[in-house]
Amino acid sequence: MIYEQYFAVENGYLYDAELEKLTQADNSPISLSLSRTYSVYRATQLTHTSPKPWVIPDPLELKRLANIVDVEPTLPFYEPNTKYTYSAASIALRFLRTLPDALRSKIRSVTLLEDRESVAYAKCHGRGFIGLCQSNPKLRVKRVVSLWQNAFPITPEKKMDYILASQYPEYMYNVVSDSLLSKHISKALGAWMAEALALSSLGMPDGSFRLVFEGEPTSPDTPTADAFRVVQRDVAWQCALDTAYSRGMLPKPSWRERRLQVTYLYEGLSGIIDNLAKENALFSCNFELGPSYDIEKLLEEHSTWTAQDWERNWDAHEQEGFDTAAPLPPWHMLRLHRIFD
Repeated sequence: MIYEQYFAVENGYLYDAELEKLTQADNSPISLSLSRTYSVYRATQLTHTSPKPWVIPDPLELKRLANIVDVEPTLPFYEPNTKYTYSAASIALRFLRTLPDALRSKIRSVTLLEDRESVAYAKCHGRGFIGLCQSNPKLRVKRVVSLWQNAFPITPEKKMDYILASQYPEYMYNVVSDSLLSKHISKALGAWMAEALALSSLGMPDGSFRLVFEGEPTSPDTPTADAFRVVQRDVAWQCALDTAYSRGMLPKPSWRERRLQVTYLYEGLSGIIDNLAKENALFSCNFELGPSYDIEKLLEEHSTWTAQDWERNWDAHEQEGFDTAAPLPPWHMLRLHRIFD
């Protein structure tokens, strides 16, 4: 055992209480060879025990992982009335990997319909297609994400209420009044956009991947465009504040401080919003978008604001929340049985 070789030193070790250090009996420093060996061992082990989120493991793989970390393979706890689903991306990837290379290389188009919230942080599952698109430059992947049934978020504080209501009808009263709150929309949709935006830097070939926000049904009575207008507004506000910092209109925060502010969403969203209406853009929507916000006008209107004023007014949207409209069911029923930890 490597541990036995490590601890077997002549005359043992001494502990210096004043310096809080362990030394060998002759006062020479202890050998750090094991720590380096162990670090390499642990790094190697973690590499083999960190499956990609978009990979659906089979029973043999689960057993292999359990053996590596020396635990008994057991099934996780599932709420019986909750519908756990894999992402369309992960299912497609599993299918594509079963095909012979020659057949897979002939595939030109894959459309992924992400119409339900799914497990394992589905937002990042587009990364699983990077290798496939690199080996098949003609492959085009379009990931269509349903806003109402997937990307739009429930009120985070009500997650446990939804889980309970899914199992016990007597707890339904806790969720019937829930609606799609404006203050949570941009962060949720921004995560989808940020993940897709990162694909190029991770090796995704240009033009191989598209993300589409699907707002069906898009009738005039359905407030899809109004709800997405919140994202347009929040991204414009972030851009306006960043412009104020760069022009010296406000004291510029550090890189870390800026990203801890509630007025910061993700990097690069401004360019995404500006290009949503362009054909073959990385991002698009299947519904009409409202007009763009004028950054210079925002700066002029709020020229006397401090950074604290921007933060205090961040959640002051024109509309506090949104409800579904026919033919969609009520908001809480649309998401019931599909919310999980």
